[in-house]
Amino acid sequence: MKSIIFKSSNKEAFFPNESVFVSNSPANAVFAALGASLAGADSLALLSLDELCELCDALFALALSGAHGGLLIAASVKDEAEEKKFAALADKAKLALLCPPLGEETEYINRGFELSKKTQTAFLIRLGNGPLSSALNEFEPFRYRKRAERFVLEPENAKKSAKSLVENRNALAEILKDSGMAHRMYEAGEDLYSPGGRNLLCTGCPYRGVYFLLSKNWLRAFSDSGCLKLGSKPPLFALDAALFPGSSPSVLRGFLLASDAKMAGETVALIDPLGLKKGGMLGIEELAADGLNATVIILDNMTSDFDFEKSFADIPCALKSSFDSFDLEDIENKLKSGLEAEGLKLIHCKGPCVLTKPYEGKAPYKTDKNRCKGCKACGRLGCPAISPDRRPEIDSNICVSCGLCKRVCQVDAIYQEFEE
Repeated sequence: MKSIIFKSSNKEAFFPNESVFVSNSPANAVFAALGASLAGADSLALLSLDELCELCDALFALALSGAHGGLLIAASVKDEAEEKKFAALADKAKLALLCPPLGEETEYINRGFELSKKTQTAFLIRLGNGPLSSALNEFEPFRYRKRAERFVLEPENAKKSAKSLVENRNALAEILKDSGMAHRMYEAGEDLYSPGGRNLLCTGCPYRGVYFLLSKNWLRAFSDSGCLKLGSKPPLFALDAALFPGSSPSVLRGFLLASDAKMAGETVALIDPLGLKKGGMLGIEELAADGLNATVIILDNMTSDFDFEKSFADIPCALKSSFDSFDLEDIENKLKSGLEAEGLKLIHCKGPCVLTKPYEGKAPYKTDKNRCKGCKACGRLGCPAISPDRRPEIDSNICVSCGLCKRVCQVDAIYQEFEE
């Protein structure tokens, strides 16, 4: 397999005989390269130095997550001032910087891919301004492996990854030293920023049902930031990667370009309106332009004023569907048919955030223990109001009456004592 190159639209790509794809934004190029790496490919994002310097937080997300296949982020420099600028960026992003001598760029890229795979780490690499002297090596792609503990940067995982960056720095420095390659290690630093936010989905969260369906159908899912990251928590275990605002369509793009049709039919991207506004819409346009069989689920908790549906009007799609987030049967049917269809599929799941629009005036749900068969379908929702017992009980003090547990119960064992 050949290496996959993603470049920003204003950057020339001097890579003979490689697969080169243009991204609508610098961040999209970086996250598409990560997506290809997740699929086991050797991938490189090529940007200008100024573009890279605007992506420090995104690059730090890559430092936290690491890589699977080879992953390099490249830019060209032309003088000593830019060398210093690149070095300062490496320190902030906590990524090692490979520094090939003039004329040795191709060798460093090839060896950089091998080091990246060996260490499961992304590297920055400084290139010259001319074309490469030869083509990159072909490679055997790594087999995909789900590692949500690394690639889903929810608060707990991000904190562990930030700690590992400090602890593993010296070991990485020794590996680079032994390689004989010119490089620069990032400054260690003890107080690394790690993303904050909630640790659990709220009771009544409109996202929970979609995560339940993804887990039930054993689908691969690349998600966005914020509350969307929390679908990786047990018992849902629904997410494979979740890194940065607006990143998931681009991660999906890179993954699909490095995968076969079967993988495409088992993989989706999740994004919310805020992520669409912060680059995700450009990523969806790239999926359509590439003609990829991509399925994107928009999880809309109705807290954003971004009118993304107007933007969808001009995007060629094989399927556009809109559902209530709790309408699980219809969502599942459309999801299954959408994964089988060719082209871009957009599935909009809409439901109010329980923090901004509580379920007022409804009685909490209860479990009829005489009907319950102990299948634990309701328990697999991960709702804090449902106990993990063999025959689960619902805590009426926590239940907000969203009704999701009743929808997944197959024996009609969940009810409201006082129906309105």
